[in-house]
Amino acid sequence: MYSQVADVDDVEKLRAVCSAHCIEALHIANQLCQYGYFFPVSDSKNLLVKDDSSLYRFQTPYYWPWQHRHPDNVDYAIYLSKRTLRNKQRHGLEEYELEALNSLKKNLQNKWDFITMQAEEQVRLAKERKKGEKIVSDSQERAYWRVYRPPPGYLNYIEPAPVPNRSRGARCKKRSLEDLNREFPIVTSLSAVSSDSETSSTPQYSAFTLIGHGAFYDE
Repeated sequence: MYSQVADVDDVEKLRAVCSAHCIEALHIANQLCQYGYFFPVSDSKNLLVKDDSSLYRFQTPYYWPWQHRHPDNVDYAIYLSKRTLRNKQRHGLEEYELEALNSLKKNLQNKWDFITMQAEEQVRLAKERKKGEKIVSDSQERAYWRVYRPPPGYLNYIEPAPVPNRSRGARCKKRSLEDLNREFPIVTSLSAVSSDSETSSTPQYSAFTLIGHGAFYDE
């Protein structure tokens, strides 16, 4: 089902559904391609939809970004190691992948036995599949890693955004009377005169009045 091949007709369908111009449909299609929902069959580097006869394959839902966790270096090391155990003509690593593999070997020395074991097991299971299934599965996995580990010079469209550290947020700071006087330089005086009283009282409202309202603390 998910090995279905798509072509430029899918772009036309998107235009019909969205009731938009072909340019807008291409933009939406490119977004879906760059986020890994389908990928070019013949181009493993450029995640672009072309308005021509190029063929595209839908990605299996297992690799969709919204339901798959962001892979770590161990996952990537298993993937690269697995390819070194297979036919070098079809699954050989590119130069940037070889550099990444050598770097991972140094950084994950304490986990390399586990990584090698996992790679060998996945290669063994792949041999039990039919030829057509292996071709589709290999292309889907390679497209997945193209999204999460793009070649040098290519954008990573789903790189997680940095999470701000909120532990250093604003804390309550006690302020002095001088601080309040600088912030409230004008002191309002109100006179409340009773209609049936011989004397009048004039309550003074100054910075002290703000104390009861918590103004000594800055949130």
